[in-house]
Amino acid sequence: MGFFDKVKDALTTSDAERAEKAQEAADKATQEYRETADQAKAEYRDEAKEAKERELEARQKAAEAREKAGLQAEEKVEAKAEKAEDKAAEAREKAEKAAEEREEKAASRDADKPDYRTYTVKSGDTLSGIAAQYGVDWREMARLNKLDNPDLIYPGQVFKVPNN
Repeated sequence: MGFFDKVKDALTTSDAERAEKAQEAADKATQEYRETADQAKAEYRDEAKEAKERELEARQKAAEAREKAGLQAEEKVEAKAEKAEDKAAEAREKAEKAAEEREEKAASRDADKPDYRTYTVKSGDTLSGIAAQYGVDWREMARLNKLDNPDLIYPGQVFKVPNN
């Protein structure tokens, strides 16, 4: 079709003819849409029906498996429970032995420790300052070191400091 044919068709074709062709095309598209929609609905219904059937089969199989497994599971659970109880008893015994050993070690360490440590007085030290440094009362330090006057201490003196 040439250029002049297109011009001729454009000038001679009426709006009514164009509207009629457009309506026919719209009707055809609508019909195709309806057919496609109906086909999709039918496929959906079929797939939904198949899915329901598969679900029912799966539920029946699951119920049968649960019944079989229930009996086996009870036996397994009982055996596992017995093993767990045995392991728990062994663990308790080990924990008790370990706790006793720790207590014995702590007691022997406490027995080995002296009741005091020593501190050599430096220039500017006070009895209360030394006591505060080690977290003890200055009166207790004075008693332990048999001081008549706690205000008179000299650099080079060696004091016993009580252990807490």
